[in-house]
Amino acid sequence: MKLSLEALEVLDAIDRHGSFAAAGEALFKVPSSISYMIGKLEEDLGVTLFDRTGLKAKLTPTGLAVLEDGRRLLRGAIALERRAKKIEAGWESELRIAVDVILPFRILLPYITTFYGENSQTRLLFSHEVSGGPWEALLDGRADFAIGALDHAPNLPGFSSCAIGQVQSAFAVAPGHPLADAVEPLDRSVIGQYRQVEIQDTSRQRLLRPLDLQIGQDFLLVPNLEAKLEAVLAGLGCGFLPGCLVQHCANLGKLKVKEVKEPRPLKQFFAAWNTGDAGLGVQWWIEKLSQGDFINDALIVKTLAATPLSL
Repeated sequence: MKLSLEALEVLDAIDRHGSFAAAGEALFKVPSSISYMIGKLEEDLGVTLFDRTGLKAKLTPTGLAVLEDGRRLLRGAIALERRAKKIEAGWESELRIAVDVILPFRILLPYITTFYGENSQTRLLFSHEVSGGPWEALLDGRADFAIGALDHAPNLPGFSSCAIGQVQSAFAVAPGHPLADAVEPLDRSVIGQYRQVEIQDTSRQRLLRPLDLQIGQDFLLVPNLEAKLEAVLAGLGCGFLPGCLVQHCANLGKLKVKEVKEPRPLKQFFAAWNTGDAGLGVQWWIEKLSQGDFINDALIVKTLAATPLSL
């Protein structure tokens, strides 16, 4: 066999990090080692993976095909490795948990403390995702468990979920925003005349959800809920935020709640996991988070109000 998993990991790292040098840093290898491995792979396969005629090497069509199929092989190898360890010990050696940004991370700290007290040998790796991101992280094998996944599993066989709470959205603007004194309820065409603040969906391909905007409407993309709140507070745009948080800020005179003709539906959140690959660590989180509403209005207000925002 002329392919090696290490060479495929290098190819993947170059694409993800944008250059041979950055891939070397990520993989703790010197750039010359990265160049050698790619050159050796090209020689062994008898193909050209990178076009090196420009200032920056770019993947050729063949390189893109090898990258795509190579990532499938890497995911399969990782799954095989993890499955063997789970069968042997029961507890995962590491547990990758994707958390939707609607959930302030500090609320997880007591759970993490308890988890380590019961199972210190499992390494926890958390990542932030948005909208379709938690589901896609599970589907791609980038996560073993998702917290705050939006809506039910989108036709993903082999995955399970349980409801962990819900949040109602409200439309808000800063007191100095042009819409602050506009006649209510606001029509979508009126809202569409102003910049809207949205959190960027981290879904990369399959489950990407379109932004809820009017045709031609300006928008500002931010990475998380705290950033969205800050942007709306600063008058940089309008937007939908958890209703409880909007009301809290309105009571402080920092935001104005505006009635709209087409309010956003209640958001349901779930914990989700791969049904056939759930070790004892995943089962632990399922048990803890399925006890009542884990995500709720009071939680968001309490945790975000405690952060150093300009409230």
